[in-house]
Amino acid sequence: MYRILIVDGNVNFTSTLKTYLKQEPCKVVTVKNFEKVMKYLNTLDPHLILLGAKLPVLDGFYWLQKIRSRFTCPIIFISNCKNEKEQIQAIEKGADDCIIPPFNCKVIVTKIKRYLRRTYGEYILHPLERFIEIKGLIFYPERLQLQFKSKQVTLTNNERIIIELLFLQYPRTVAHNALSSAISTNGESVSENTLYKNIIRVNKKIDILGVRKAIKVVSKIGYRLDIKDND
Repeated sequence: MYRILIVDGNVNFTSTLKTYLKQEPCKVVTVKNFEKVMKYLNTLDPHLILLGAKLPVLDGFYWLQKIRSRFTCPIIFISNCKNEKEQIQAIEKGADDCIIPPFNCKVIVTKIKRYLRRTYGEYILHPLERFIEIKGLIFYPERLQLQFKSKQVTLTNNERIIIELLFLQYPRTVAHNALSSAISTNGESVSENTLYKNIIRVNKKIDILGVRKAIKVVSKIGYRLDIKDND
């Protein structure tokens, strides 16, 4: 079942659109607390996002950049005007599409279905699961899993974010602030203590696989992966 997140301040519009989407095989979540948009994203890990331009707290363009820096799923931007400049800005900042008023929910649902098919479904001729491997340790981002030889462990979304950053930057060090910002829940970086607890949990899960002390502390800088050849 596809997961769709609606981030828009127009209650009537989101309610109507959600009613239309209930007829489709998908789970739809609407943001109600706009100070915790990132928490909704991390919890749901959506397949597609509908993002409004005007929001009660920070505007849609802020969240568009923030979301696109961490999520690769399709984003449909909901503009409140027919301003061409705003539409271009949305596409340039990472939106896959931009819809303008007057809104037609049937058309929007059709667009949503098209993007889901193109990204995850029948339009993909040879869908390949994404994975990253370092010295036998395999990370599956979409599964939220790590595998080493015949063993597997499941990750939380925060753990997935940490692992993905460490894998992508390997063997370089990832700074504290980069990791803290990546797992933030309200637009602000988490504390060093919270980050450290997350790192410990990830390290313990990797230990279960038989890869010992895979994440190393780099004093006053951050963390890095250090996987030995004989693991």
